[in-house]
Amino acid sequence: MSFLVVSASVGGGHDGVTRELAARWRAQGRTVELVDFLDVLPWGLGRLLRAGYRRQLELAPWSYEGIYRLILRFPWLRRPTTWLLYVLTAHRLRHRAAGAQVVVSTYPLSSVVLGRLRRRGRLAVPVVTFLTDFSVHPMWVHHGVDLHLCVHEATAELARGLGARGVVVCGPVVPPRFRPDSGVREVTRQALGLAAQERMALVVAGSWGAGDVAGTASALSGVEGMSTVVVCGRNDKLQRALAEITGVVALGWVDDMPALLNAADVAIHNAGGLTCMEALAVGVPLVTYQPIAGHGRHNAAVMQQAGVAAWPLDAPSLRSVIAATGRADARARLRHPLFVADAAAVAVSSTGQGRVVPLAAARRVSRIAVRATFASVAAGYLVFTGGVAEAARLPLHDRPGPRSVALAVRFNDHQLADPAVADAVTHLGAAVLVDGAQAGRTTEDLRGLVVRGVHLTDAGSGRRTRTPWARAEANTGDAAQLIASTTGARCHTMVALRPDGFVLTTARMAHMRVVVPDAWLSPSTAGTATLRPDHFYVIDVSRQSDPVAVASLRRQAGVLRASGITVVGP
Repeated sequence: MSFLVVSASVGGGHDGVTRELAARWRAQGRTVELVDFLDVLPWGLGRLLRAGYRRQLELAPWSYEGIYRLILRFPWLRRPTTWLLYVLTAHRLRHRAAGAQVVVSTYPLSSVVLGRLRRRGRLAVPVVTFLTDFSVHPMWVHHGVDLHLCVHEATAELARGLGARGVVVCGPVVPPRFRPDSGVREVTRQALGLAAQERMALVVAGSWGAGDVAGTASALSGVEGMSTVVVCGRNDKLQRALAEITGVVALGWVDDMPALLNAADVAIHNAGGLTCMEALAVGVPLVTYQPIAGHGRHNAAVMQQAGVAAWPLDAPSLRSVIAATGRADARARLRHPLFVADAAAVAVSSTGQGRVVPLAAARRVSRIAVRATFASVAAGYLVFTGGVAEAARLPLHDRPGPRSVALAVRFNDHQLADPAVADAVTHLGAAVLVDGAQAGRTTEDLRGLVVRGVHLTDAGSGRRTRTPWARAEANTGDAAQLIASTTGARCHTMVALRPDGFVLTTARMAHMRVVVPDAWLSPSTAGTATLRPDHFYVIDVSRQSDPVAVASLRRQAGVLRASGITVVGP
């Protein structure tokens, strides 16, 4: 079994879980490929997203809290973001997942895109989401995902409430080196310069050192008989600032976190990330203080409700909680109930040999959500059809030239097999308009035209679809791929009578150009109508007999040659 695991280099928690899952599967001899979702985003948007998110937490955390709470209260607001992410990344993710038997996501934005791909039938393999936090935001859950793995039953309840299916509680995913080990406690404490009887509070704030870490360190300075060790991650500025506080040991990036956690008497966090899971694995009592905006506060509430971590609201309460914290009983109370299963094994057993959870019925939504969604879809549809279609009629395409005319001819299946018709279109120099259905029926005939040097142009999928987006995808993606695979000719142009925003968007994703004919000619007008240079015409002879079609094309070639106008493909 081969796995594709999609994570994101936003902080260190998502990548940490990803690396551990990959290590467990590789130890079993399975193939694992890792993908950073931020690298999948085009035009450098991933780097912009990471930098913007970090600056938002530093400079305007209230804005992140507002967005987080708004979507948490109205989950249907996530749909525009999901749609945009799907447009930007679906093609690349689908390509990366081509050789995998299971796709796993440890990042919310990639989960919703993969779930949408799965729901639309564009991803044939199971999709698994691992919810790395205790809290569950609506952007974490998608009804197209086959399996949601959770760290706690409280997490599972939140996921089910948001419509998740295939919810399984397996516990956190941390490396096996995170376990109670009394042998390293004294050695680590001596290296930190701590006395044997002195208590140690370990403050962690993720790889970015986000939040008011200095305020937390200052609040702990009033606890008698306790030293404070702060892990600043890659935040060098924070490390320099904390070095000025008396009684605080400020560390940068730490490679041996198991030893540091075993040396601690209590761990204080502000986000609920991977380090919290590692602390729970070691058995260190966990306290939340001044959580960061958004998921940090949500994690704090869920962890307190689950009885996993206390959440004091001010400095006196923090000092009181820490003073009452015991260490020996915490190991037995926290370590065993959480780690109930191996997430890597659950993913294999639940998805192997097609054993996936069947699709659940769509959950009910409120009338307000339905009306708002309908209004949004209606407005978007009007803009994407009428307005865009009219704009597409403007001469925005690459024009043939002042002494040239672009021609394409539409044939039926029988005509494509007639050598006389092939000679006529070759003599004319026009392209042949082919849809996906016709390409599947007339493969050998189209190959013969390609050998003659005739250009093939995409005319759509040739089949009906239920939605405008599905139709657009079929026209600009599936049809061109089928033509290329059957004839060896790559289509870079699609002919559309009335393109809409869906067609233009999917064409952009498929790196295709959409052209609109200036006129659609019948055999009766071919050769008699005045064709203006710098225009594009389609001649439809598909409803005529072979002799009539040949005569029309030869007559048109003679008229154009007499006028000194050359013919090019669209």
